[in-house]
Amino acid sequence: GSRRCKIVSTRGGGKVGPKDANEAMIWEKRAREEVGLVRRELGKQLEESDSEEEKATIRQELSALELKETEIAEQHSLKSILARQEIIRNEAVLSFTDFRDDVRRELCGYHEAQGIPFGEDLPGLTAILKGHRAGEMSVFTGRTGQGKTTLLSQLSLDLCQQGTRTLWGSFEVQNAKLVAKMMQQQQRANLRGCSPEEFELAAHDFAQLPMWFLKYFGSTKMEHVLDAMDFAVHAHDVKHVILDNLQFMTYGTSGDDKFAAIDDCLAKVRHFATESQVHVSLVMHPRKEEPGKEIHMNSVYGSGKATQDSDNVIILQQIGKLRYLDVQKNRFDGTRGKVPFSFNRETLRYQEISAEEADAMAMEEE
Repeated sequence: GSRRCKIVSTRGGGKVGPKDANEAMIWEKRAREEVGLVRRELGKQLEESDSEEEKATIRQELSALELKETEIAEQHSLKSILARQEIIRNEAVLSFTDFRDDVRRELCGYHEAQGIPFGEDLPGLTAILKGHRAGEMSVFTGRTGQGKTTLLSQLSLDLCQQGTRTLWGSFEVQNAKLVAKMMQQQQRANLRGCSPEEFELAAHDFAQLPMWFLKYFGSTKMEHVLDAMDFAVHAHDVKHVILDNLQFMTYGTSGDDKFAAIDDCLAKVRHFATESQVHVSLVMHPRKEEPGKEIHMNSVYGSGKATQDSDNVIILQQIGKLRYLDVQKNRFDGTRGKVPFSFNRETLRYQEISAEEADAMAMEEE
């Protein structure tokens, strides 16, 4: 079998040398005899020559013969041929050499590999996650009403304004309501009750963004969503996809079937993100937890595959009046942390607050 076999190259990758094992046994002896004949002939010419210039040329040829003889010993002797034997490789077993360049990029290119910042309002999130990178899958979770959609609309908007081409899949909030919120976040102003002229100015600004939206709303088959995502990547060069939320792609199942359907969707989304080099931001609801307590990664609804397969897990937490983003997983460099924030009801934007302000809120609640 292949595990007991070796690959032997009799010519060492060149054109000169024995063609098979039988010839290899006599090739070295024959080659040395030929070299010996040439050496004797050159030695005879050296003795008979009276020209110093001619003697110098002959000595150079003799030196070249010595190099050739060394080459024969090193490259074409049976011993050297067998020393170069290689095993038949198993594609699943690698050596360091196979991915040395990947390790070099991982270490030497650490700073270059950091992603796009999340915007000026949440610098702490950028500091923890080191930005937004292609090919990753991020899971966002939090209790109902905590503002997962609002947060993602702000993050996606800030990334899109930096050139990140974006596809929104909003299955819980209709596109018109979502964009109405995003326009206010972009303008940093309350547009509710605005005049037609104010709307046109804001709409003109929003229309310049490289952002597209899925038409689907409510329960939708995962295959249809993936097909639309694939089209957006190839037709519009989309680099960020938001799916809000995954549970809408698993309706109609229950019990173990529900968990299996979630896992199947997660596997497909994970594969899509990696193969298409697109960042997928995925909203998932948590299990029912005791109010007023922090929720954790194992609170995410499903079998645990979501947190295992994801690169980042961000939880919107609220303890009393204190609200914060809780980064509980960061595959890029392992950094975790909390980003306390306040919410501006006029602009519908989250704004990071200082540690002192956060401590004051926590003490006030106590």
